[in-house]
Amino acid sequence: MMYHPHRMPFIDPLAVLFPSQNPDRMPFIEPPPVMVPSQKAPLKTKILNQVQEAPLKSKILNHDKKTPLKTKILIQVQYYLSEDNLPNDVYLRKRMNDEGFVHIEFISSFNKLKALTSNAQLILDSLRDSDIIEVQGYEIRNRHVWRKYVMPQDWRVTFYPSPEYAMANNHQNMQLEQN
Repeated sequence: MMYHPHRMPFIDPLAVLFPSQNPDRMPFIEPPPVMVPSQKAPLKTKILNQVQEAPLKSKILNHDKKTPLKTKILIQVQYYLSEDNLPNDVYLRKRMNDEGFVHIEFISSFNKLKALTSNAQLILDSLRDSDIIEVQGYEIRNRHVWRKYVMPQDWRVTFYPSPEYAMANNHQNMQLEQN
């Protein structure tokens, strides 16, 4: 056979896998170690046992039930618009307008807030006295740091509220003009 630099001679794959084995016998594979009762438990088992001794979820939920709903809503929305979340939340930032406002209907579609309430008016009422969140009509923003997180115009996605919100907003604006 003529030597060629790009061609390798055929090598039987079994010869590579089991080079020193008798072709009639399978290779010896050691069984996994068995833990004897007199042995100490490995570190991983000890850590798992500690995790199992964590407080029961019902205790956490009982504490959570004592917190008023408006406070839970406020805490959740403040987190969405916080400096802890906004640097990484491009999905939210893309829906901010030029002044950093986000429509309440968009925010209320987030799962954790949706689990608390779907009532936009309750969300807005919960945010009105916040030192962190600014409310204008049906839009909200972080009162202090919104400028840092407004995305360039060509990166933004315009959020169009549902017709119900648009009608309610128009009705609210007409009432403001009459007063």
